[in-house]
Amino acid sequence: MMEKDQDDSGITLTISADIDLISAEGTREKLLAAISGTDVPIRLNLSDGPPTAPALQLILAARRSLQAADRFAGFGPSAAAQLAPATNSDLALPFTSVRAAA
Repeated sequence: MMEKDQDDSGITLTISADIDLISAEGTREKLLAAISGTDVPIRLNLSDGPPTAPALQLILAARRSLQAADRFAGFGPSAAAQLAPATNSDLALPFTSVRAAA
């Protein structure tokens, strides 16, 4: 449930957005093999459609691993669109200043 594409700029790994918990373990192993099998930059993407929790967990864990190795080349268009709501400022907690009572 993962596709690997390579071009001159590096590798794009596309994780199926509708992956279930059972399939996630096999995909995780394929993802680890793809990441450890090369030293080129890797871009992460999700297939179209709303992502399941396992798909989000896999792509975010892969990002952390690639960032630690300085090989994260960014998210593909579908992943960026799906992950954007999680970083939208509308979802951020409002900042409030707390002052000590006089």
